[in-house]
Amino acid sequence: MAHLVETMNSVSYRRAMDELHAAHSYVVERAIRSMSTLPEHPLRWGASIKRVRIDLSGPGCPPLIGKAEERLVEAINIAATIERMLDALAWFSVHVDFRSLLVLECHPSTSSTTSGNDLVLGLTPASVIALCEVTDVAGSAPGQNNKEKKDLRNLGCTSEVPDDGKRRFICTSTEFANALAGQRRTSRMHYRYERCPVDGTDTIMLEIRGAHLAK
Repeated sequence: MAHLVETMNSVSYRRAMDELHAAHSYVVERAIRSMSTLPEHPLRWGASIKRVRIDLSGPGCPPLIGKAEERLVEAINIAATIERMLDALAWFSVHVDFRSLLVLECHPSTSSTTSGNDLVLGLTPASVIALCEVTDVAGSAPGQNNKEKKDLRNLGCTSEVPDDGKRRFICTSTEFANALAGQRRTSRMHYRYERCPVDGTDTIMLEIRGAHLAK
């Protein structure tokens, strides 16, 4: 099944960011165009807007766009996630520990499965160095949408933080990162978060560490 923005595999940071920027700009431009024709029926306003679809077909469509149309609300959610993903890629690309790596997997608009994560970085597919789940949570409650539990599960950290040489991250909004990384909250957990702001943005990279390894 096609995704709004398709997966990339084994590409450089520069290529990943360039292609994501192109896809993001295209989706946003088409979404803004569709919003100029939103229905004006106050009694059915919410139900109507939920069903508005944006046209993604036509010349100039970037190669990562996998659908000819998408619901407006879904496009908004994916655009927000891509914005966080671009921040994550920019952060990894200049960090001394990660800047020489390849983007082995980048899933801009798909849910992670047991065989993958939103971002997978490494030297080769057989040499994975970092895993990252990317999300734009608009909320300051740590239990929001059970998102933390899902991300920890996808990163293999449900009951412990694996000691396998891979570094694990959650990339998210400032408000959600602050909710997750509170010392009082995590003091009773098997993990801690190291908080790494992305310069010039409101995105936070949270590195997950075992409680015994936390600074």
